[in-house]
Amino acid sequence: MRKISLDEIDERIEEKLNKVNLQILQTIQSERKSSTKTRSLGERIALDKLAIAEWNKAIKYVKIKRLGPNRLYFEY
Repeated sequence: MRKISLDEIDERIEEKLNKVNLQILQTIQSERKSSTKTRSLGERIALDKLAIAEWNKAIKYVKIKRLGPNRLYFEY
């Protein structure tokens, strides 16, 4: 039976580290599939109107607080 020192193990790990990390990244990226479908014009307009209506409702019921010059808090 062959004996291996810890230094030899460390060297082997360092030799294969980049290759293994590259393989891991490739498998992770291949698993992630993001939706590439763009929204239709009508869908975008409808969502914009809903967001504007929600914002105006929040202003009406004082649910928006200014935390600083560029920061707002929107209480749901």
